[in-house]
Amino acid sequence: MQIQDAALLLRTVSESLGELATSFTPTELHGTSDPTKPSASNDNGSGDDSLSNSLVVKDDSTGTEDSKAADITSRINLGYGHDEKLGNDLSLLTPYIEWIGVDNICNKHVISVNSNFGFWPRALCDYNPTRVTAVEYDTKYHPYLEQMAENSNGMMSVSTAEEARTLRRYVTTNLSHFLDRVPSATDHDKPSDLIVTAFSVQSQSRWIYQLLCDCIDRQGLFQYGAVPLYIFTPKDHADQLLANQHDDKWSQPYITSFVKAAGAVRSTLVDTSVGCAKSLPMSLIHFQPHAERRIQSSSKDLAQVQAALSSKTRRPVSHIFKSFGVDVNELLEMAEIEPDRLAKDLTISDVDRIAMAVAAIRFE
Repeated sequence: MQIQDAALLLRTVSESLGELATSFTPTELHGTSDPTKPSASNDNGSGDDSLSNSLVVKDDSTGTEDSKAADITSRINLGYGHDEKLGNDLSLLTPYIEWIGVDNICNKHVISVNSNFGFWPRALCDYNPTRVTAVEYDTKYHPYLEQMAENSNGMMSVSTAEEARTLRRYVTTNLSHFLDRVPSATDHDKPSDLIVTAFSVQSQSRWIYQLLCDCIDRQGLFQYGAVPLYIFTPKDHADQLLANQHDDKWSQPYITSFVKAAGAVRSTLVDTSVGCAKSLPMSLIHFQPHAERRIQSSSKDLAQVQAALSSKTRRPVSHIFKSFGVDVNELLEMAEIEPDRLAKDLTISDVDRIAMAVAAIRFE
């Protein structure tokens, strides 16, 4: 089996099941459900470790958690690395939020990745999401988020990371009601799950590839066209991405082939002449998976991966490990698979865990 083949097999499994190779331990923050009440501003501070936080809306009339939080129907992932340049003028994000659709935010679960100064979470809270989960891996922003918690009358809290690759376990535990729901091809017209990601990183293509692979936890969680993906990024980065001009040679074929394999298409960019700081023009890109193509390719590709990792083809298994420079013992330990399992027919679950362990090691 060629390296390209192994990468393709890994990639196709990764789009059904993923595990982040970064570390954080989420806890829940509580805040107001009033969509007109602005979020708290942040002060300066510094820190060294990773952190994450969550915001759960409560019913002010009863003092209890909003019942809608128990039946969350959407998630929005947001991350952006230059909140300090945008300042505290939340109206700068209005055109982008309107383009996404206010109805897609109201009463939905929001996951904010790379929250930094809390710019995106504070803006989104004005549109009354049911829940906001803010994750920040660089705790130099920890004091800013702590200030947000203090200004929410003690209903918010912030915690630092403790161990690596905990997002999958957290999602599995706290969003388990999604795991048994596998949408059909006809469901993609009205997505029940929404991921919006906003970020600014040096290597756009690798970050997107990692996000697409690692945000998918179970086949019923993010799959079959149920996830429109929005990417909020500086305009020059977006131009490079859409033109396939990647600064990372390793990532270029991966993001291009992954977009094709996932059946994703790229949408028109949001007009960057309005609604954003002139010093940092931004663009919003939309990737919409095609449900039918993903359904058709999923079972076929999983079967190919399982065949490649079966007892009848053990040499290709070793070749895959060697091709990716992965230590077999570390891989099996991470995948929680006994070594003697390689001498037997592996289940699809085994294959999924191995593939995700390879992905996690590769992105560390």
